[in-house]
Parts: sequence; C-alpha cells; structure tokens
Amino acid sequence: MSILLLVPSFQEIIFIIIVVIILFGSKNLPDIVKTFAKSIRQIKDLSNNVKKEIHKSIDDIE
Repeated sequence: MSILLLVPSFQEIIFIIIVVIILFGSKNLPDIVKTFAKSIRQIKDLSNNVKKEIHKSIDDIE
C-alpha cells in the first residue's frame, strides 16, 4: 500500500476545513487548530522516541 493513498488531496482538505467550520464555528477554529497541531507534534515526538529506542536496542544487541 502506497503512503500516497493516505495523503488527502487539496479538495479533500478544503472539504474538511469547511465541515470543521460548520461544526465548530469560526471562533473556535484557532483553538482547534492549535490543539490538533500540538497532538500531531506529540505523536511525531513519540514516534521519534520509539525509533531511537529500537535503534538503541539493535545497537546493544550487536
């Protein structure tokens, strides 16, 4: 399965933004974006930590 299948197109992103604005209102949008960005950053950091631990374990085995 290609990773490109998981990447949304520009039209899909616009649709998602419109749905979010309709559901949550434009006043709440900045807070939603901040929370989403923070969550993505935490997931990225967690992923990097797991990768480091795996590489460290592999190096210890060798």
